[in-house]
Order: sequence, then structure tokens, then C-alpha cells
Amino acid sequence: MNTGIPAPFNYCLAIKTLAVRMREHERNARFLASFLSAHPKVKHVYYPGLDNYG
Repeated sequence: MNTGIPAPFNYCLAIKTLAVRMREHERNARFLASFLSAHPKVKHVYYPGLDNYG
């Protein structure tokens, strides 16, 4: 029966893959910020990872 509460094993898997998922999130955010900062219709991008931040 599914009660809507995840099993402890699922939490263990989520913790084990957290570092990999966060690296991918950061890589995607950096790519998106770089892409948007080069777009002619975007005036400014506020992302600490960019060289022109601040």
C-alpha cells in the first residue's frame, strides 16, 4: 500500500546522488547565465559566476 511517504532507502539514494545533481545544476545555471548575458535583448544578468558580476 502506498501511503505517500517515501521509503528510507529512497532518501539514502537521494543523498548519495546529491553532489552529482548539484554539480549539474551549477553547470546548467552557468551555461544559461553566459548565454543570456550574450543575448542582445538581455540588458543585464545577475549571476555571481559571471566575470562581469557586480
